[in-house]
Amino acid sequence: MMSPKRQDLTATRTPRRDKRKQPGISRYLVLLLVLVAVVTGVMLVLGSTKKQSAKPRLKTETTDEFSTGARRKSKGTSSAKTEKLARRKREKKEKRQRRERRARRRKTRGRVGSSRTRYSVPRQLQMIVTNARGERVAVIDSRQYRTGDEVEGRKLTQVKTDEVQYEYRGKTYSARIGQQLY
Repeated sequence: MMSPKRQDLTATRTPRRDKRKQPGISRYLVLLLVLVAVVTGVMLVLGSTKKQSAKPRLKTETTDEFSTGARRKSKGTSSAKTEKLARRKREKKEKRQRRERRARRRKTRGRVGSSRTRYSVPRQLQMIVTNARGERVAVIDSRQYRTGDEVEGRKLTQVKTDEVQYEYRGKTYSARIGQQLY
């Protein structure tokens, strides 16, 4: 027979713990620092192969260490460099002035009154309708005009059932439906 001690041990048996230590947060921090150091080293090595061009610094004036802040021209600046800088500055100014002149010409080119086109497009009388007040209205290029309105300097004097009479430079003209005004 079995001893009672053994039966008690099996009933209260707990799982064995692994004797190895669980990795703590400090181990992860060390791994992270090593990884950052490796990545930084690789970037420095690969990044140093690219040559960067340095912008030349021109010192036009420097201060003397024994002076009271008075400025003098430095000896390192050559007259060729200053001439080159002056020429670049002059070229920039001339380029800007040319651009401004072109812009001014573009703004005024081809404008007649408030029209944006160089030449006005002939207007066509599309139809004549009667509005709610009983007035006849001429539809010219999808816009409605009544007697007394102006279409590009042409004043409508009469709107009849099938034609429009208008005045231009003292003369009277007429246009029928489907015809151009001028």
